[in-house]
Amino acid sequence: MYERPRWDRPMLKSYARTALKNYYWKAVLASLIVTILSGSYMANSGIKVEQEVTSGILQNSLFSVNDASVTLRDFIFPRSTADAAVFGIVGLILAIIVLSAIALGSLYSIFVANPLSVGHHRFYLDNRFAPTDIGRIFRGFTRNYGNVTKTMFLRSLYIFCWSLLFIIPGFVKSYEYAMVPYILAENPDMPTERVFQLSKEMMRGRKWDLFVLHLSFIGWRMLASLVIVGNIFLNPYINATNAEVYLWLRYDALHLGYAQPHELDGMFGSAT
Repeated sequence: MYERPRWDRPMLKSYARTALKNYYWKAVLASLIVTILSGSYMANSGIKVEQEVTSGILQNSLFSVNDASVTLRDFIFPRSTADAAVFGIVGLILAIIVLSAIALGSLYSIFVANPLSVGHHRFYLDNRFAPTDIGRIFRGFTRNYGNVTKTMFLRSLYIFCWSLLFIIPGFVKSYEYAMVPYILAENPDMPTERVFQLSKEMMRGRKWDLFVLHLSFIGWRMLASLVIVGNIFLNPYINATNAEVYLWLRYDALHLGYAQPHELDGMFGSAT
């Protein structure tokens, strides 16, 4: 009878470091590409611009409308009907811009960033065994894109909905569904319901272990935060370690019988 062993954090990290020796700089480039294409830099720039605009308004509390100087208080409580109309139009335009930006950002995340994440996971899984072309990060777009997009969207939606219940349930669900992108990376044809079920089985009794593993990188993250692009150089180490976790859980799933060989048969010798 196969017994489910506990994983050893130093061992997983050691395996990750050993594998990374063969493709570290390629992984750094992949991390940079994915970070840019997933919109992280754009999001940070947007936050910075918003902070600068807000700071400027609050500090100066003075701007011009119709050649008349007004304060922030006047914007909230207009001094005339004309001013109220102007501010109403400006507010409506700003609201439309903000809502449009949110909608476009959400669509980009669903149709671009999520499939890119799946391909990024596949990149690390493949490089674990043999040198792989950096183009593998785009695999989420080339194999059953519709299923990948739908499943990853539902994963984000479920985690968000659970997060509305005082954050903690969403945090737990994020770990319960942690293997979803890896399962899709190996078998993008697997039905959505089965992907969630298998991830849940894989993470049963493992959520705390994975949380502690991620927590063990906190020192590295603090060090990386001292440099603007520090995470670009750290991410390959973390991603390679997470790939080791999936391979461990995959082995468990096949040997304990809650995953069938035909479901997880895309790891070796598959170039498509």
